[in-house]
Amino acid sequence: MYWFDILELMEKNKKRWLTAKELELLFKQKFNKTPTLQNFLKTISKLVKNKRIQKRILGYRRYIYCLGCNDKNA
Repeated sequence: MYWFDILELMEKNKKRWLTAKELELLFKQKFNKTPTLQNFLKTISKLVKNKRIQKRILGYRRYIYCLGCNDKNA
């Protein structure tokens, strides 16, 4: 799994907040394979760290991610 695969999925769902589970389902539908959760979350965290996608905290260890969202209200 590569970071640009996740960016491609998020580009199609631009300005929509998605959980990691929803992103995993989209990945499975598109590529017909299930990513390991550890690698998937590691890749997402790299994208957040490089400020390519935004992250919002919902609660204890619950996050949602978005591409192109305005994160000022987070």
